Formats: sequence, C-alpha cells, structure tokens
Amino acid sequence: MTGQDTVHTSNEAGRGLSPVVGIVLLFAMVVLGAALVFIAGTSMIDAFEAQADQERVDLFVDETDHQLMTVAASGQDQELPIDEVDGDVRVVDDGHVNVTWHGGNIDVTADDDLGALEFELEDRTIAHQGGGIWEDTGDTVRADSEPQIGYDGESGTLELRILQLDEDVTDGGTTMARADHTVDGSLSDAINDAAERSDGENVTLSLTSSYHEGWYQFLTDALGEDDHDEVTVEHEPSDERVVATITEIRDTTTQPKLYVEEDLGPDGGEDIGDYQLEYGEPMQFEAALTNAAGDTFESPVMNVSIEDGPAGEGGDPLSAEGTKNRTVSVTDAKDELDPGYTYEYTISTLDDAGHKLDTLDEPGSFYLGKPDTNFNLSNTDSTVDDDYVTITADLHNIGLEDGSQELDLDLEYEEELEDDPYDDIELEEITRSYGENGTIEVPINQSVLLDGEYEATIDTEDDEATTSFEVSAGVDPGRVGLGEIEDANVSVQVLGSQVSGDGTIGGFPNPTPVHNLAPMSLDVVANDETEYSFTNPDGGSNLNTGPTWQDKSDDSFTYNFTIEDETELTLRNTRYSTCQSRTTDPAELSHYSGPTDRDFTWCTDTPWNSVFGPIDASQDQNLQNVRVRSAEDNTIPALPSGTDQQLSATEVLEEAGLVEPGEDELDLGSGEFVFLFENTIDCSQVGCDQNDIDALWNDAIDAYEQNPTDTYDPNFNDLIVYVDVERAGVDPDTPSITIDPGAGDSVSEGPGESDASDLDGSTGHSGVDADTDQIVIG
Repeated sequence: MTGQDTVHTSNEAGRGLSPVVGIVLLFAMVVLGAALVFIAGTSMIDAFEAQADQERVDLFVDETDHQLMTVAASGQDQELPIDEVDGDVRVVDDGHVNVTWHGGNIDVTADDDLGALEFELEDRTIAHQGGGIWEDTGDTVRADSEPQIGYDGESGTLELRILQLDEDVTDGGTTMARADHTVDGSLSDAINDAAERSDGENVTLSLTSSYHEGWYQFLTDALGEDDHDEVTVEHEPSDERVVATITEIRDTTTQPKLYVEEDLGPDGGEDIGDYQLEYGEPMQFEAALTNAAGDTFESPVMNVSIEDGPAGEGGDPLSAEGTKNRTVSVTDAKDELDPGYTYEYTISTLDDAGHKLDTLDEPGSFYLGKPDTNFNLSNTDSTVDDDYVTITADLHNIGLEDGSQELDLDLEYEEELEDDPYDDIELEEITRSYGENGTIEVPINQSVLLDGEYEATIDTEDDEATTSFEVSAGVDPGRVGLGEIEDANVSVQVLGSQVSGDGTIGGFPNPTPVHNLAPMSLDVVANDETEYSFTNPDGGSNLNTGPTWQDKSDDSFTYNFTIEDETELTLRNTRYSTCQSRTTDPAELSHYSGPTDRDFTWCTDTPWNSVFGPIDASQDQNLQNVRVRSAEDNTIPALPSGTDQQLSATEVLEEAGLVEPGEDELDLGSGEFVFLFENTIDCSQVGCDQNDIDALWNDAIDAYEQNPTDTYDPNFNDLIVYVDVERAGVDPDTPSITIDPGAGDSVSEGPGESDASDLDGSTGHSGVDADTDQIVIG
C-alpha cells in the first residue's frame, strides 16, 4: 500500500523511518527558488495610461528581469523603474509548484506558491513568473525568456531554478526588489526533505499557472520528452496545470549505505599535537566508516575536502557490514594553503559512481604550521604625528610551537651620514602562541632622530619587513651654514690662518726684508651677539702669529660649548692692518717647510683699525667672501695659494684629514661644517660681479685651472674653520624604545561531528539538483 505525504515550505517536516529513504544532503538537489516580494510605492498601485508603448515595455521587462536576477544572485536590493511603463503593473497570486517523490512505499510532496509580476497592456499581458517571462496575446502564450529548468539524461539529474514572487505594499514612491532572508532556502529545503523521507524512485514536477500553455511548451522541450523515454510531460488545460514526470531518476532498492561513523582526524606524525599538520608535508586524514548495507563499496570510498584548498579521495574497498577505519591523502596543499592558520575540512563517503553519500554534520579543523616557532612579519607600516614615529607590523607565529623571540630594529638614515647610529637596535622579547597573530607597535620619539628620510627594518629570527618614513620634527642635521640649532654640543676649531706678504722692517739706509703676517680675529656669534672671541696661545686676540703659522694644534684654537635653546649660530672674521711688534725665525718652526729667508713679523693683539670685514653671515656682510661646506655640499675644488709661504685651502684640509689627496670631496658627516674665508680680495678688486654670490669663488677656481702653479688671490685659504655640531638627545647605539607587543586570538582545532543515526533510510544520489534562494521583491 502506498502512503502520501505533503511537505509545505511553511511547515517543519520530520524524518521518515523507511530504510530505503534517501539522504537529501547527499544528492546535491539544487532548486534556485527565489521568493521575491515587492515593496511597491503608491505609484505601483495606481493605474497607468491605457495606451502602452511596446518598445518601452519590452525594454522595461528586460531591465526588470535583469534586476530580479541580480537580487537573486547577489542579495543586494535593486530599484525597479516602474514609472517608466505605461500600463497596469502588479504582483498577483498566480501559480503553484509542487515536486512529488513516488513509486515506493512513501510518497512525499513539497509545494509552494510561485506568484507573478504582470504587465497588463491593451493588447497583451506580459508576466514574470518562476524565473521566466511569458507573453499572453489572448490567442497564445509563449516564453519570451525561459526559466532555468532542465534535465541531463546522461547524469540523470533534474535541475530546478524557480523564482518566487510576492508583494509588499508600502507608502513610498519607489518600487524595490529585495531578498527575503527570513524564508531563504525554504522551497529547496522542502524538496530535499521530501526526497529524504520518500523511498520513491520517480519524481513529478507539477506547475499550475494562468500561463500553463507556455509552461507546457517550455517543459516539453527543456526536459527532452522526445529524447528521453523516462520523461513524460502532460498538459491539463482545464485545471491550468502542467505535469512532468521522470521515472527511475534514482535507485532506491539496490543503493548500498555507507556512513561516516567518526572523524579520527589528521595524522601529523610524532612530536606534533593533535590536529596539527606540518606545512609542506603529506596530509593524512582518517575516519571510521560504517557499511550498513553489506554490499561492497569499491575504492575510493572516502573524500576529504579542505576549505579553500585541495581535496583528496581514497580508502580501501569496504566489502562487509561493520565499521572500518580508512585513510585518505591530500596533496598539493603547499600551493593552496598558507602556514599559521586553521582550516576546516569535511569527510564524506562515496558510492561507486563517486557521488557523496554521507558528510560530517559539522566540519573538523586542523592547524597548519612550520616546525618550531616561526615569527612572520607582514603589513608593515609607519605613521608620523607631532611627537612620535610609530612603526607597526603584524607579527604572526606560523610555527607549530609556542615561543618567544627577540626583535631587532634597523633604522637606516637615507641621507649622507658618516656613521649609521641606528644599526641593529635590539627590541624586547615578544611571545606568541602557535598561530597567534597580533600587531606590534614600535613608537620612536621624533626628538631623538635626525630630520630626514629613513628606511626601517624589523627583524625576527625568521623574517624581516621594511617600511619608510620621514622625520620633520626631529633634530635638523644641518644645511649649508649652521642655521638654527638647539640642544647641541658645538665644537669650533681653527684649522689655518694664512694672510701674509713680503715687506721690510727698519728704516733707510738698511731695511731688513721680512714676511708680514696679517692680524685677524674670529668670533662665534649666537643670535647676533658675540658668544666667544678666539685668542692665541699668548692670550692675544690675533690668530695669525709666527709660532702658530700653519700649526693650530694648541687648545686655544678650539672652543667647545653647549646650546640649549634654539640659537642662530654663525662665525665672524675681520682682518686688521699689518703690525710688526714681534718676529719669528721660520727656520725654527719644525712644522713649517716653506721659504726661510725672511723672518715672520706679527703682533699678539689685533690693532684697532680693521682693513677688511667683518665677514659675517648673520649680518649678511661680505657673503661672497665665505664658503661653507657640509655633508650635503662637500665638493672642494683645487684652489691656489697666496704666497710661497702659504698652503692652499686644499692642502690645509688634507693635513686635517678632511679630504684625501687628489680627491675633490670633503669627508664630512651630519653636523660637520668647514668655513672657508677670503679676507684679502673682494669683487671690486678683481672685476667680478658683486651681485653674484659665487663670483669670487668661481674666480679663484678659474685662476687655479689656468695657472695651477701660480700664487693668487682670492684663494679662500685666509681663515679655515671646522665646526662640529653634535645634537644632544641622540643616542646612536640604543634609542629608548618601548615596543607594544600586541596580541592575537589563539587558534583551536579538533574533529568534525557525525551523527550516523540521522542517516538511517537515506537513498543516496537523488538525481535532483536543488539549492533554494528565497528572494523578496519589495
């Protein structure tokens, strides 16, 4: 005797107890049923003008179809341009669908309403129903756009994609189509449940609709009645119904049953935790399978599928009733999975045709990692605010073990710097459990950094990551000239003073030839005020004395001081009239190698009357007569000397170790400066352009290039001064950095869940592919 049961989408149905009822979850039954509800404004309810424009209607119908399918596929609300159509547009309660499994001991039906969106025109009606577009002229009904329903005779699979429509009237003026997630999947679930509860091998699709004539023509072709003996399509015009039946779409009597009894998990090998796998190594998954039929299942009997990754099939045949353990290997995981993450997997049993029979009710999960701890860096970035540079990076332990590592920070100053003060700064130790991924923050106070561009690299024992940033609120590394300085230790050192010329001492009739050393002074000027005036070893104000000619090693020629507040710092040089109160025999100067036929004449203090200068950058005086070299502008051309008793500027700098012989670049680091003064000649005396600040400098270069062996003025060797500004607060070894280690969620993994008792009575592969999307238009 045959039983009959009906499954409605609004009710919950229980499972049957027949041993030959199929499992709906295993036969991939897909019905794309999209229940659409209209949110219709008052404009939709109102009647449109009687005369419809056919072309506009056709365009609108096509656009409406596109919008409805977009909602069904994406779940995103779509606006329907109803106002663009002249005619009566409405959602009507028309159409009903049911799917019945029959032919066994228990017949079960799943059914629901279709609904239709109708465009009532003067000479015809166009309707969107079930995923198709139907045109009723009064004489005939045809499908302008066919629904997605079909039958594959080779695989024995009926595909159903049905769009359901419903109406929701609102007071708004805009008609919208939206997905109704509250009933999402209800029709396909009902069909799946019906297939599971019935042991029938036949399926019947019945459609009742005002557009039955079009449905009959469509289903006859779509299901291939003329090509497949198992397919029949009948038309019942009086009941406005079309009935399509496919016989023996599944085998319910001989199909054996194979269940996943228990997930035994992946095998990671010795010394690796449960449900942990080593990255790059083979993956083995084991499960206990139960053969409930007694018939032999040929290999492969088991499938393992990894989320967003590869799958594998295998397992020896199962030839007798009972429970046996089977193992499946999954390969190529290294190309598709990344270490440091947990992945879900499912285990399914397979019939001899490769169809899935039973699948874990809840997936299992495993952790994939590299050996030991492995600290990986990613998403490195840097931000700069008023006070701090903050370097951030995601620190992820992609290893298999918990552990700690010390991090290093390498700050590479991108601009010219003699020594890199920030190389390999040790940061504190960071701890991560396996799989833990958290963002670390490395804040650095800008005030301890030189202004300029940096490249920062964070290192772990396993990885490194780099980011770039620019500091503008730190310590100014210096430009041409000293400029504004604060929080700095300053050292000013006179390297050479060489203004001299031949003359005589004593009157007629026996004058004595001598070599006069011109007196000069040097002042350190801070904020336009004299900070310090240099003296010679005798305490006098004249720097250009006989005993110190070409030897400025005495401590009196070096001045060290500290600047705390922001200060405008520069140097001032003045030359005075010649004085001859003292003499020095050059032959007695061990450091001197020039002519010794004339004594040097000089005086301890500078006279009262100046003859050149002051050369003072702070007062913009005689700026043509001073050149400043720095790390950013360190070229030094060959320059002439003034007399045979003098050294050229290049020779003085070579003796000071600031330039290699034959080279044209000074070896200056950040904060180092060389001042080159010319206090003998100005442009008015050599005919150069007084408005060109480089004119005098270029004149000296040209003179040397034309006659390199001749003495010449200007030559910028009159006074040469070295300045070193060491910014306070910069610790070139270990800047004070406190790292924020961040924290991430710990990972968890474990077996999947299987409830074999739910699987009693499953039929295996159903032959119907169902997947329902309930969509509401409104």
